Amino acid sequence: MVKQIQNQQRQLSKEQRIQTLFESGIKNCRSIHRRIQRSTPCSLRTVQYIVSKLKNGQTLARKERSDKGHSALNKIKKNITKFISTANYIDCSVIKKKFKIQQTRQNIRKWMIKNEIAEYDLIERLPPLSQFHKLQRVKYCQAHANDDMRFAIFDDEMKIQTHSSPNKSWKLKNSKRKSFPIHKNPVKLNVWAAISVHGKTKIHLFKENMDSTKYTSILTKYLFPFIKNSKFKTKIQFYSDNDPKHRSKKTTALLDKNKIKRTDWPSYSPDLNPIENVWSIVKTKLQKLNIQDEKNLKKQVKKIWKEIDQEVISKIINSWKDRCESIIQQKGDTINY
Repeated sequence: MVKQIQNQQRQLSKEQRIQTLFESGIKNCRSIHRRIQRSTPCSLRTVQYIVSKLKNGQTLARKERSDKGHSALNKIKKNITKFISTANYIDCSVIKKKFKIQQTRQNIRKWMIKNEIAEYDLIERLPPLSQFHKLQRVKYCQAHANDDMRFAIFDDEMKIQTHSSPNKSWKLKNSKRKSFPIHKNPVKLNVWAAISVHGKTKIHLFKENMDSTKYTSILTKYLFPFIKNSKFKTKIQFYSDNDPKHRSKKTTALLDKNKIKRTDWPSYSPDLNPIENVWSIVKTKLQKLNIQDEKNLKKQVKKIWKEIDQEVISKIINSWKDRCESIIQQKGDTINY
């Protein structure tokens, strides 16, 4: 009798299987749970809930959900579909505003998924490369692909910040422990550094905005002593992007005075600069730390910078020729580096 019931259960839903066992005379919830578990994963609490409903004579039929909330969306389904097919960038807030829909973004999203109208696509953030920029990138790489990296120095700056402040924190039930208060706004800092195959400069952290005066003072305090104490010969190639402070008259005069040759740089080319990969290492390690104050942020950034192995930096810098060749092959388009 029990074997016949088990064969019939395979074609039934979870609720129907429990009901069949209950009506066959098995009233114990644990006994029903053991038999159900053999074919369908089900918690004991679910079995107890369904059995209690059967004992009280209640129906197991599920209530059908009303589709009234989506009726307004169904009326303009064709218009939304057409809009999505022609728009370059779109999310639920754009649809809500475009068609003046009196629904939440979450409800619109659920409706779109349910009706298989669209799916989310990862938006790749790329620099605005025009055909002119691509051509300039190709010309630059053709001219500099064989540059000797023994004489190269790359510098750049970036912004870092502490993690955004969470609103909630997990704690044990009935625990008297209170979560520590955190800063409402994240702490932000600017960071400058330079790298070469002979070593890296000290990292400099500052809060103020960088202009040509600030930039030249950084070069004087950090870059020039680094060059003097390193294995560089008189021939030095200095690579920096086209930021106005990097190309200002004040900066140019200072570099000329110290006999440092600065190369040109194609616009919108962070993928060409090896130091961007080093910054990525710093940011990745920072994200794993729960830093909430400025003092700890400075301490951890300096520690991470110090721990980056020179072999890693040299390997990144020596990928210069491969980067240039990849950009030439891609006809000036962005590359994954």
